[in-house]
Amino acid sequence: MPGITTQTRRAGVALFLCYV
Repeated sequence: MPGITTQTRRAGVALFLCYV
């Protein structure tokens, strides 16, 4: 996914941590 922003990555990581 080109053009991914730092905020998007951090949001994804946060959701992942909340999911597991």
